[in-house]
Amino acid sequence: MTEIQLLRNDISKAVIEVRHESCAKTQKWIPWASIKSITDKAGDVLGKLATNERYVEGLKAFALLKARRLVALLIHIEREEWLERFYRNDFGDDMFPIELNGTGSHRTVKSTSTNRKADFLGEFLENREIDVMCNMWQWMFFVPIFSQDDSAYVFDWRCQLPFVQELETSESNFSTVTHFVIHRDHLKFENDDQIGAVLDSDGNPHVAVKKLLARGTAEKFQQVVENEAAENYHYFVFPWAKGGNLREFWDRQPSLSSASLNFSTHDWDIYIKWFFDQLVGLASAIETLHHPLNEFGVSCRHGDLKPENILCFGPHVSGPGKIPTSVKLVVADAGHAKVHEKVTELRQDITNTPAGTNTYKPPEVVYQPKEARSRRYDIWSLGCLYLEFLIWILYDKDGLQRFRTDIGLSKPFFKENPDFAVKDMVKKWIQYIKEDPRCLSTGPTAVGRFVELIERRLLVVRINRCQNSKSELKATDSPTEHPEPSAEDNKVPRTMVTRPSFNINDPYANEMERADAKEIYKEMGKINRKANGGSLPWINWDGMARARSPWPTASLDTGARAGSLKGSDRLELQAEV
Repeated sequence: MTEIQLLRNDISKAVIEVRHESCAKTQKWIPWASIKSITDKAGDVLGKLATNERYVEGLKAFALLKARRLVALLIHIEREEWLERFYRNDFGDDMFPIELNGTGSHRTVKSTSTNRKADFLGEFLENREIDVMCNMWQWMFFVPIFSQDDSAYVFDWRCQLPFVQELETSESNFSTVTHFVIHRDHLKFENDDQIGAVLDSDGNPHVAVKKLLARGTAEKFQQVVENEAAENYHYFVFPWAKGGNLREFWDRQPSLSSASLNFSTHDWDIYIKWFFDQLVGLASAIETLHHPLNEFGVSCRHGDLKPENILCFGPHVSGPGKIPTSVKLVVADAGHAKVHEKVTELRQDITNTPAGTNTYKPPEVVYQPKEARSRRYDIWSLGCLYLEFLIWILYDKDGLQRFRTDIGLSKPFFKENPDFAVKDMVKKWIQYIKEDPRCLSTGPTAVGRFVELIERRLLVVRINRCQNSKSELKATDSPTEHPEPSAEDNKVPRTMVTRPSFNINDPYANEMERADAKEIYKEMGKINRKANGGSLPWINWDGMARARSPWPTASLDTGARAGSLKGSDRLELQAEV
C-alpha cells in the first residue's frame, strides 16, 4: 500500500458518524485533531506533489501552515494533484467553504468568506469532482471551531457541526432544546464551572443547543416564520447544566423549612449565605443585560425570566442531605431577548414582541398592550421569581406549591379588577413572611429586608413611562444641559422645555414606579454586604423552633401571629384566579 493510500485510509478511519434523531439525518465529519495528526505524516507525500522542484518547500509550508484541511480533502477525493494550483494562488483553508456558480463556460468557483474567485481551477470546472467537492465533501473537513467572542456565527445549511453524540430533545412553546456532546477540540474555551462542567469519558463537553421555533401567530414571529420557510434557523448553544433548572432544583433540594431541619445551625448559616449570593448574582445578570459595560447605548431585555430559565451549574448535583454551596445559578434562554438601541421609555412605537410566560408577565402587558416594552418588564418577573425562591427557602417545595395554588396555577401575580394591582393573596403571603419568627428579631434581618424590597420596589404596577431615572438615561437620551445664564441672558425671558412629569395615559402615575436593574443590584448588594459583615443578621435563628406551619393556613386578616395558630383558627384561603 502506497503512502498516499495509507493516508487515505487514516482519513476514512477518522470519520465520526452521528445520527440526529431530532431531524432524522446522519452527519459525517472529521475532527480538527485528526486532520492535524494525519497531515503531520504527509510531508514526504506533499513534496512529491510539486511539478517543479522550486515549489517543493513552499508547497509543504503552505500545506502545513495554511491548508491542512484542504490537503486532507484533496487526498480523500483522490485529487491531491490539485494542491499545487491552490498553493500557487495562495488559496488556503481560510478561503473555505467555496461555492460553485453558473453553468458551462460560465461556471466559477469562489470563496464564500472573501468572494475571491478560484479561476485557477478553470480547466477542472467541468469535472464532476468539483461539484461533489463543493456540495458534499468540503463540509466533512471544514467543521467550525468555536471561540470565545461576541460575534454570531452564520453557517450554510450543509455545514456539519462538531457533535459526537445526540442524547435527548425536549420542546417548549417557542423552542426545542437538544442535549449534545461536542468535540473538545472544536471549543476554544477554558474549562470552568460552566464550560466543561459535564464531560464524557473522552473529555468532550456536554452542551444544550436551543433552536428557536415559530409558534403562535405569524404576526408575532414573522421573521422566524420567514426564516423557517427558507430553511434558516436560529440557535443558541449553552453549557449543559448538570443540576438542571431552578424549578427542578426546588423539587429535589431541602430548604430552610422546619420539615427539613436536619442540619446544624452552622450549616444553615452557610446555606442562607449561598441563597443571598445567588440572589445578588441574578440581580447582577439582569443589570448587565440592561446596562452593559461595553457597546454604550445598546442594552437587552430578557423577556422571559422564570425558574425554568435559571440553570444550575456546579460539579455536584444537589439533593437531600446536601448543602448546595457548589451550585451556581445562571440566567439562560434568550429566546425572548430584545435588544434596546435606545431607552424604551422614549419610544412611542407599538411593540411586536411576544409576552413571556404568563405567570411571570407584568401587568403592563395587559393594561398597556401596545406600548413599547421597558426593561422594567424583567424587574417584575424577577420580583415574582425572588418571591417564589424566598417561599421555597422558608417553606419548602410544598409551601411553594401551595402558594402557586393560592394565586392560581399559571396565573400572574397581579389582578385586573377593579384596578390593576398585586393580588391580595400575594400580599398576604408577603405579610405572612414578614411575621414569620425567622424574619422577626430585635432588629431587621436580611430576609426581612429582602421581602420588603420585593414588595416595595419589584412587584410594583407602575413603570416609569415619562421621566426616566438617571440610571436609564443614555448619552442620546440625557436631559438637556443648560449652562449658567449670564447677566445679559437674565434680561431676556426664556422658555425651558422639559419632559412631562405626569403621563395622562398612565393610570398609576401617582404611585412609586418600579425599580430599575441598577437599583435592585445595588440594594441586594447592600443587604448581602451588611449580612456578611455581621451588622445585619441573615435570619433570626432563635425563631427556627417557633416557626409557623409550613405555609399560610389562616386568613392574615384575623390577626393570627407566629406560633398562635390553633386548629379552630385555621381558615382556608380561597385561591385567586
